[in-house]
Parts: sequence; structure tokens; C-alpha cells
Amino acid sequence: SRLGSVLLASLLAAPLAAQVEGFAPLEGTIDTLLTIDGSGFGTAKPKVFLTQEGSSKKLTLKDRLSRLTYVAARQRAYLEPRLALRLDRPGGALGPWSLRLASGLYRQYVQQFDVSSRSPRALLSTNRTWLAVDSTVSPPHAAHGAAEVVVQPARGLTLRAEAYYRRYLHALAIDYTAGRPAFDPVSDGAASGVASLPQSAFLAAGDGAAYGAAAVVEKRWEGARAEVRYERGRSRRSFGRLFDGSAVPAPWEEPHRVELAMDWQPAAGLTVLGRWHGVWGRTWGFRQGYYDFLGAVAGLDLRNALSEQLALDVIRQIREYRLAHPEEHRLPPIYQLDLSVAYARRLGGPTLQTRLDLLNVFDRSNVADWRFAYDPALFSAERLLLREERLLLPFTPALAVRVAW
Repeated sequence: SRLGSVLLASLLAAPLAAQVEGFAPLEGTIDTLLTIDGSGFGTAKPKVFLTQEGSSKKLTLKDRLSRLTYVAARQRAYLEPRLALRLDRPGGALGPWSLRLASGLYRQYVQQFDVSSRSPRALLSTNRTWLAVDSTVSPPHAAHGAAEVVVQPARGLTLRAEAYYRRYLHALAIDYTAGRPAFDPVSDGAASGVASLPQSAFLAAGDGAAYGAAAVVEKRWEGARAEVRYERGRSRRSFGRLFDGSAVPAPWEEPHRVELAMDWQPAAGLTVLGRWHGVWGRTWGFRQGYYDFLGAVAGLDLRNALSEQLALDVIRQIREYRLAHPEEHRLPPIYQLDLSVAYARRLGGPTLQTRLDLLNVFDRSNVADWRFAYDPALFSAERLLLREERLLLPFTPALAVRVAW
């Protein structure tokens, strides 16, 4: 049973000093904590605190210096070095500013998977699950670097720029080409059958990289706030044997995203909110299950598993719609405006909260993805299914009333 996290000891507390050019010597301490939980993970997290403050500048090195984790399933300890540096200046040509740089190695010992449904019209296209690594697979890990600059050129005005680069040195993905393992429910029992299935039987290794940047402008007034944000991001991943092991844009990638936000409090307890966002450049146009199940068998001979006619129909569908090339399936942009009005008032002891949301105010037909539909004329002529669009929410009003005390 899981016992929860238990603090065992403070292992080390040592003085530390460092010299940075242009700053006085930095002094601090390193503290190490060791935690162990009932899942078989033990983690040591040394932390370093280095600060130097002055009338004109401040340099802070304040983050986990590294993390050491022991995984009982693999009988091995993993070291993850990490470092972050922050520089604050109270004045300058553009006003007060701050710079933060961070880098490190990160591993995932418990990973989230969204398993695609075999039904293309299922209400939930994926089922989410979490798995702790077992002895047959290596924990996914990535090297990550990030930078952030914040400037305040005027009162209430903040400018922020962010950038990151992430290298997926080792990643895991569901292998939809994996065969079903032999299992006798009578002799093995359901619980033992599932527990004995090694993760290497249905997980495949991959790698990839992701990078991006963002620019944010925020302005605050008395009782109001406005923000403009632009994000640019790219991510490429390989997913085991899917797409012949080639790296493709990640299905969650949004290359361009713009957000406009406005909050206003015209009176006590009353808040008016507006949100607009636009997204451009999405790929993986079809529902992901089509790629996972059909794209996974694009290069296989299906005649041994299906009837000859059905195998030919499936192969024709894959080739005509190029389901082994999700990067070619580009979706149209998304534009959506949402408005909200919220009011809160105390009624003696309890607080009454009322909120009205107007989603997709302009009733835009934003496309979520594509799916296949049966069209008798097309199927009889070309033995193909019809591609149709699946839309996001239309204009939708929603009213919520809440009493809290």
C-alpha cells in the first residue's frame, strides 16, 4: 500500500560561498532532504540558496541544485542536475528589469498517457491513464533550458519575453501495433494477468525536440487589467514504430497563438471579463485514433488479419487520405471571443456568486478536427469514406449560481 511521503532526515547543511564578477561574494547554505514513499521512489533534493542584495542590484541563485531519485522497480538511482540564475535591477533606461536563466535534466517516473478509443464517434476520443515505470522501460528524460526577461518601463505596464528549448532524449509512447499478449483468465486471473504484462510489450521509445518563445504586454489601471500575449512554438516527436519511426510535428502543437484579455471591475463585487484567442498552424487534422490505429498499420500487409476486400478498403483509405503523414493535414485557424460577467455579494454569513458566460460570441464554426463518415455514393464509386468536420462549441450561454459559506 502507498504510505505517502515521509521525511526521513536532513542530511547536509554546509556553508557555501561564491564569487560573481561585479558582485560581492555570495554566501548561503546547501540543504538536502530525503523522502521515500510507498510507490518505491526515494528522492533526495539538495537545494542551494545564494543571495546578494545591494542598493542597485540583486543576484539570486535559488533553485534545486540537483535531484537524486532511486527507483525500486529498476534498482537504480538517477541524478538530475538543475540550476537557475536570476538577476534583478531596480533601475535602468527602461525602468526596473529582471532576467532569469534556468536549465536542467528532467525525468518522468510516472507518465501520463492518452489512449485513443477504437470508436471514431466516441464521446471521449481518448482515455487518460498514468503509469509508473517498471523494470522493462527506462524513465523518459529531457534536457531543458529557459530564459525570461521582465521589464517595467512605466507604472502599471509590464513587458515580458520568454524562450525555451527542450530536447527529448528518451520518450515513451503507446505502441498501437503491439499484439495482444496471451492470457488465460482461468489459470492466471485478471489481476495477475494485467500485473504481469511488462510495459515494454506496449510502450515504444522515441525522441524529439521542442522550442518556442512568447511575448506579453500587461497594463494595469485602477480596477482594470489588459493583457496581450503571443506564443510561437514548435515540437517534433517520434512515436516508436508509428510513421516508420520518423519525427513529425507533435499532435498538441500550436505554432502560433494570440490571446487578448481584459478584466474590469466597474463596481464592488462586479467583474466583467473578455477573452479572445486565435490559433494558427495546427496539423494532425483527423482524430488522433485514425493515426494511431490506421497510420500504425500503413506499411503492413493486412490480408492475413482481414478479409481481402476489407484489407484493400483499409489500405485505400490510408493511402488516399495519407494517414501516415499527419503533418500534411493542416486545420483552419481558430478565432473565438468569450465574455463573462460575475457578481458576488455577501448575504450575512454566506456569499452569493452569480456568473454569466457567453462562449464563442460570434458563433464561429471553429474546426476541432476531421472524422470519417459513410456516404453511399462516394463509397460505391470509390470505396472511400467521406471526410467531415467536427466543430467546437457554437455560441453557448451558461449561467452559474453558487452559494459559499
